[in-house]
Amino acid sequence: MFTIYRLEREHKTRKIGLGAYRFKSNFRIRLSSAHNNPDTHPNLHGDFDSQLISTDMHFACQNTLRFHIWFGNELLEEAYMNGLTIAKYEVHNMLVSNSKRQCVFYKKDIINKEYLSLEEFNKS
Repeated sequence: MFTIYRLEREHKTRKIGLGAYRFKSNFRIRLSSAHNNPDTHPNLHGDFDSQLISTDMHFACQNTLRFHIWFGNELLEEAYMNGLTIAKYEVHNMLVSNSKRQCVFYKKDIINKEYLSLEEFNKS
């Protein structure tokens, strides 16, 4: 079992909320702009083997340190102000990217999910 962290729009009835890069808002534009450097924020095609790419994949970070590095405090605070939250998933399986900066998981592998406040996340 693995514990992973994902920034998403909270959804009460779906297993997985809408991810930060798919959430339609001005924040998404800011986030995409801030993460436009392939050296620090590699994209899907540059970070995963092409045979593994699927529309069924969902992105996350494999630990709190990677999550902090990926988003940073300023973007996380802004994300919360724009209706996004941190989801802590327990999954049967996940795949770490070539850069080791992110991971992907599949809905079928979810064991449990809980949403964390920014304060709760910062304590972990």
